[in-house]
Amino acid sequence: MQKRSLSPSCPLVANTTSVTALNANEGRTYLFIRNYTAGNIAIGLKGETLSAITPVASGSLILLPNEWYESPENTCPTGAITVYQSSGAPTSSILFVEA
Repeated sequence: MQKRSLSPSCPLVANTTSVTALNANEGRTYLFIRNYTAGNIAIGLKGETLSAITPVASGSLILLPNEWYESPENTCPTGAITVYQSSGAPTSSILFVEA
């Protein structure tokens, strides 16, 4: 098993706003995102500015409540990670972990 130094964060995400959750990181080798909110969220893996809960380009995805994304081995996205939620109060219930 590979040992990683993990950096977790839960940035505040306002609704109807595209937020950069993680800056681009060329050294990123692992990415895990977990949606602990009650609503759907959109995730951009290439620094996209998101404006709805729909994939806008290859590399973006939708996470339903309690779903997660884990980067495939050897293909971790290194661009800025953006997030968008369409409704609800601002939340810090989306977990981002990178190594």
